[in-house]
Amino acid sequence: MSPFSTQISLRISSLTEEDRSLLERSLVASLDLRLMPLLILFFILNFLDRQNIASARLANIERDLSLVGTQYQTCVSILFVGYIIMQVPSNLILGQIKRPGWYLCGCMAAWGTISACTGAVQNFHGLLVCRFLLGFFESAFFPGAIVKLALRTACVFSPIYNTILSDQLGNAFGGLIAIGILNLDGHLGIAGWRWLFLIEGSATVIVAGLGALVLPGLPSSDTHLTPEERDLAVWRLREDFGDAHFTPSTSRLDGFRLAVWDPKTWFLCAILFFTFVAAAVTNFFPSVVNTLGYSRNITLLLTAPPYLLCCAVLPYYHPIIDHGGANILAATTTAIAARYVAMMLMPSSFYSASTVTLAWISQIINQPPMKRAAAIALINAISNTSNIWTSYLYIGPPRYLLALSVNGIAATIAMMAAVGLRRYLAHEDKRIAL
Repeated sequence: MSPFSTQISLRISSLTEEDRSLLERSLVASLDLRLMPLLILFFILNFLDRQNIASARLANIERDLSLVGTQYQTCVSILFVGYIIMQVPSNLILGQIKRPGWYLCGCMAAWGTISACTGAVQNFHGLLVCRFLLGFFESAFFPGAIVKLALRTACVFSPIYNTILSDQLGNAFGGLIAIGILNLDGHLGIAGWRWLFLIEGSATVIVAGLGALVLPGLPSSDTHLTPEERDLAVWRLREDFGDAHFTPSTSRLDGFRLAVWDPKTWFLCAILFFTFVAAAVTNFFPSVVNTLGYSRNITLLLTAPPYLLCCAVLPYYHPIIDHGGANILAATTTAIAARYVAMMLMPSSFYSASTVTLAWISQIINQPPMKRAAAIALINAISNTSNIWTSYLYIGPPRYLLALSVNGIAATIAMMAAVGLRRYLAHEDKRIAL
C-alpha cells in the first residue's frame, strides 16, 4: 500500500462508527445529487435518440426517403455495427483518463449532433451513414456509465436498477413525446419525422454540455466533495475493488486478456447475448404494436403501458421464461386483446433478465479495473451483435412468426446459460473453500 493509501487508511480508521456513518450518508447524498439524476437523464436521451427511428417509421420516413426492400432494417442494423466497433477501445480509454465525465459528455454531444443531422438526410445512404455514426459515438456511453457508477456502487448499493428503469422511462415516454413532435408535420415545410430527430438530438447536445460541468471526476480529485468525503470515497473503492483500482499496473492489453480468459465472462456473455436477441423487438416495437390496427397516435400511445409496467415490476420480477410464453401468444393469434397482453409482458421479462445480468457483471468481475472495463465492454459489444441480424427477422406482419419464434428460443437458451453460471460459481466457491 502506498504512503498516500496509508494516510487515508489512518484517517478513516480513526473515525468513530457514528462519525463514519454520518460521513458516508453525506458522501452518498452528494453523489446522488449530482450523479444519479444526470445519468438517468442521459440514459433516457440515449434511448430516445436510438429508438426514434422506430417512431419515424410510422411517420412515413420510408416513403419520404424512398426506402425499399430491407433498407429500413439495414438502417436499424447498421447502428449496432458502429456501436460494437468502438465499444471495447472506448471503455479501455475511459479507464485511464482523469475526467471520464468529460469524455462521456463529449461523446454524448457528438451523437446528439448526429441525431439532429438525421433530420436533414435525403436518401438511404445519408440515413445509413448517420445511423452508423450514431452507434459509433453511443458506444462509449452504456458500458462507460456502468464503469462510472462503480463509485456509487462502492458507497452503498448497485444503481443498475435505476439505470435500467430510466431506459424504460425513455422507451415509455418516447412514444408519447413522438406524438407531440410528429404533430409538427408540415410546420415550416418540414416533415414530422425530421422534427423528431432535430428536437431530440438538440436536447441531447444541451444536456451533454450541462453534464460536463456537473458530473464528478475521480474521487481523489473531486472538488465538489469535502476532503473527508474524498478520503472515504477512495477508501470505499479500495474496500470494494481492491488496491488494483488505483494501481496502473495492469495495461489495457493485460486487462483484455484477463477478461477473455475468465470463464465468467463467457457465461455472462451468453446470457446477455440471447437476452438481447429476445429484446430486439424493442427496435420494432411501434411496428409490432401497429399490427393491432389502430391509428398512428393511438399506436404510439399503446407503446407506453408495456414499458411503464416494466418500471413498476422490474425491481421484483425476473423470470425471462415469461418472454417465451409472450412470444408464443403473439405469434399464434391475431386477437387484439391477447396480442396486446403478450406485448405488455415482453419488456418486463427481457429487461428484468438483462438487469440481473448487468448486476452480476459488476459484482463478479470487479478487479483489476482494466479487466472490469474490458469485460463490461466485451460482453456488451458481443451481446449487441444480435441486433445486427435480428433486424432482418421482423418480416411478415401481423404475426412476425419468424422473429417471435427466434425470441422464444433465445429466452430458453439464456435461462440455460444462467443456470450454468450459477453452477460454475458454486463450484468455484467450493474449490476456494478447500
